[in-house]
Amino acid sequence: MLFSLPSDHVLLNREFRSKRDVIQVIGDIMVRFRGCQPAYARAMFEKEDQYSTWITEGVALPHGTNQAKKEVLRNSVVSCRSQGRGLGDGKTVHLAIGLAGTATKNTCSC
Repeated sequence: MLFSLPSDHVLLNREFRSKRDVIQVIGDIMVRFRGCQPAYARAMFEKEDQYSTWITEGVALPHGTNQAKKEVLRNSVVSCRSQGRGLGDGKTVHLAIGLAGTATKNTCSC
């Protein structure tokens, strides 16, 4: 399945003060475009507090907890490219890709 992200789901060359700011912006976009309920956006912070979503050099995949999946209205992706100042537990992140998904739905809010 091929899909593209609308321009309001792709943030380029943004500067953020903290990892929390990046997650807040990603969650706000998902909520605004009805990809998830606010509870899922809050669960993205819970997930990050439990385990870092940093996956490889320069990349993180912020997402909510398993318990919050019921708050996902439809699959949603938000991409955020930043200047990369220590947003991954001391590791530099240049690309954060926010994910909200459920295995029971095949539509993307993109």
